[in-house]
Amino acid sequence: GGDYCSQSGACPSGYSPLAGSSDCNPCCKAGPSCGEMGGDYCSQSGWCPDGYENVGRSSDCNPCCKSQ
Repeated sequence: GGDYCSQSGACPSGYSPLAGSSDCNPCCKAGPSCGEMGGDYCSQSGWCPDGYENVGRSSDCNPCCKSQ
């Protein structure tokens, strides 16, 4: 799901790291990370658990959630 392949161990400005891929270190995706959006819970299931507010999809989470 990434759109930038880094070999330096860090992503450039404006990109957020995804989980490591076999070809990149790290694999990066354009857009803010969940933390940059103010979230404190990273969901991958498409929904937020009880007590959490959906603050939108981030580059690393789907969705990014924030405790209420």
